[in-house]
Amino acid sequence: MAIIRVRFFSNCLMRTVPFTAVLPNDGGFLKDGSPDFVLENMKTLYLLHGYTGDENDYLVHTHISELSKKYGIAVIMPDGDNSFYIDHVAENRHFGKYIGEELVEYTRRLFPLSKEREDTYIGGLSMGGYGAMRNGLKYAHTFSKILAFSGAYIPIRIVDNGGVPVDDGVSNVEFQCRVFGDPKMLATSDLDPRVIYQELEKSKKSIPRIFMTEGSEDFLLKENHAMRDFLQAQNADFTYIEDTGEHDWDFWNKHLEEAFAFLNE
Repeated sequence: MAIIRVRFFSNCLMRTVPFTAVLPNDGGFLKDGSPDFVLENMKTLYLLHGYTGDENDYLVHTHISELSKKYGIAVIMPDGDNSFYIDHVAENRHFGKYIGEELVEYTRRLFPLSKEREDTYIGGLSMGGYGAMRNGLKYAHTFSKILAFSGAYIPIRIVDNGGVPVDDGVSNVEFQCRVFGDPKMLATSDLDPRVIYQELEKSKKSIPRIFMTEGSEDFLLKENHAMRDFLQAQNADFTYIEDTGEHDWDFWNKHLEEAFAFLNE
């Protein structure tokens, strides 16, 4: 198992940014002396942290390195700031393009990762769950599967509330308007992942398979139900698991291995 911390200059973000990579590349050797792993064309999960987190969250709070090795999946964990992983044009910070294109292209040059869509996945929790859903669909030509844990689907909440943002105790109205822009415009914006999904359907493009999980005591339960109900109505290829739990690492750890098993299906 190799854990590598990298800093490089991102053209999408116009600054030097960090990411942490976990590579399952030290499995040992067979009796004839040859390695029992193949250090090429590794399946890859781009895993996004939540609000106030950073690129090391999963190393600190989960057993991500063990899962990477067990399932043979490389994990790339970027620092997403508090961006919600979307493009902020006025600030010249294009987090969506960074996640969906630049980071994937750069890591494929740096490490022996598969360049195939079928071997490339995106996932995340809370803010990162939203970022994974939104960018997994927006860059569906890159990602074949999406993992969304307790997604913070704030644009969905605003749209379904008639274009009116509300303070949820974590993000206030001013923050939501700054990040997502004019709330009245979200109903037709690609910041609502439902809009992107419908565009993919209309264009008959491949849509990633989706794994969602949510805690029954989570303060984002209503928003996750809205996303779940939409996917059900679209007859989407998705798995939804709702279980006792809150918006915390105990819940996310409980279902992390299920998500890796889903990736290996």
